[in-house]
Amino acid sequence: TLIRSDSNGRYINQAATKADVKTVTGAKIGHVLNMLSQQDSFAEYSAVVFSAGQNNIDGSEDVNFDKWRDANQPQINNMATWASG
Repeated sequence: TLIRSDSNGRYINQAATKADVKTVTGAKIGHVLNMLSQQDSFAEYSAVVFSAGQNNIDGSEDVNFDKWRDANQPQINNMATWASG
């Protein structure tokens, strides 16, 4: 299993899960996509797991999903395009 994430994934025990885990503190959707796009091959992995978007919140108390989605839709579209091959 290949796992790429922002720092929320830093506690994943790579040895116990037998996963290839890499995390980047503060990574946003585009950063995680960049990590995935730099991977030479996925052939050796039975699964690819990525976690992104938590750092795309603007920090205000009023978290509005529609506002978040609209602001991040281009990065989400890039991730979907990449994932579909």
